[in-house]
Amino acid sequence: MNIHYSSKKCQRGPQLSCTIKPIAEKLGMPWMGWHVFRHTHSTLAEDLGMALSDRQAQVGHGDYHMTMLYTHSDLNRRRRTLDAMADRLVSHTSENGVESKLDADLTLNDTKGYEGMPVTY
Repeated sequence: MNIHYSSKKCQRGPQLSCTIKPIAEKLGMPWMGWHVFRHTHSTLAEDLGMALSDRQAQVGHGDYHMTMLYTHSDLNRRRRTLDAMADRLVSHTSENGVESKLDADLTLNDTKGYEGMPVTY
């Protein structure tokens, strides 16, 4: 997307008001600003495997707790993890209606104390 501004203010003005804001508004994201990029950077870096201490240094936080506030979880990754957990924990019923054993190799400690969860020995 090419957006050119000819006003003197934008020829030498700040990138945010002359470039980022107009593009963001055209894309329907008027809330876009520098602070959003800090969140995006921290989240993307985490998704790519960057260590928390490195992300903390990149965004200049003195406390890793603040960096964690800037790092947002990936909804699709959370869904995949929950699906994998469900596959591992929920027993399956065969075509003849007989409940099969859990697919996972769960120990007795893994299966005790959860109401409604089948216990296999």
